[in-house]
Amino acid sequence: MVGRLSEETKEQIADMLLAVTNKNTAKMINILSTMGLIDESIEIKNLRLALDEFIEKYYELSLEHLELGRIVQEFFQIVQQYQIRIPADFILMGKALITTEGFGRDLDPEFSLSIQIKPFVEDLVKRRLSPLRLWREFNAVLAELVNLSKILPK
Repeated sequence: MVGRLSEETKEQIADMLLAVTNKNTAKMINILSTMGLIDESIEIKNLRLALDEFIEKYYELSLEHLELGRIVQEFFQIVQQYQIRIPADFILMGKALITTEGFGRDLDPEFSLSIQIKPFVEDLVKRRLSPLRLWREFNAVLAELVNLSKILPK
């Protein structure tokens, strides 16, 4: 399995990681909804409860006790139950994580993929929240507002 994540996909993953880190299931649902992945017919309240339960189950565990493969599988069960459409990039990444963790545990029973990827996740989140990036986003939004103000009736 070889592939690359687009910048947009990396951003979406970073947003989801920040939402999970902050136990903000409303934000998670908002991200999924904004991406057009949630069917309007599902019960958002039930989805939110399922995500809350999912996050609580793993939130306090130390990294060495996290089994990323199981977490990904349980997340995909929620995805199936609530008919959330997941982009192919996310599915491939999930499969790659499960495979990597399996190989790692075969080679070393003490292996924890969570510990191995922690520096990459931290770097992704730091880049996502960097002042320079936030400034650029602010300027882009400001430019859009200026353009919008030019075309609105006076």
